[in-house]
Amino acid sequence: MNTGNQPFETREHSLTGKASLEFLNKESFNEFAAKITDYNPDRFDPVALKIYAAFSGFIVTLYAVDKSRQEQTTTNGEKLPVKKFKMEMDAHTFLNCIKSFDLVVSDDSFDIKDIEVINR
Repeated sequence: MNTGNQPFETREHSLTGKASLEFLNKESFNEFAAKITDYNPDRFDPVALKIYAAFSGFIVTLYAVDKSRQEQTTTNGEKLPVKKFKMEMDAHTFLNCIKSFDLVVSDDSFDIKDIEVINR
């Protein structure tokens, strides 16, 4: 699977980029997903996690494959059919699930992989 360029929501944002995340206590993606309303870890496999942060808190959106319906899908064979789970969380609740979170954004004027830090 090619994960080079990912489809991020960019219309409302002047900076875009990539992020990495590690769950607290070595929790798996599936264990974290099980905290989302109506998510059944026996039925679904998590695919992606979208985190929207604002002053009011976090909106966590989980995209997961329905294992029982994956082969019965009528969608285009090149696309992966997923179910979307959405949950609002306050900052304290969200951050109590996260060991570390790293985010790098830019305005696309330069490619981040082409920069060299010179003031070490």
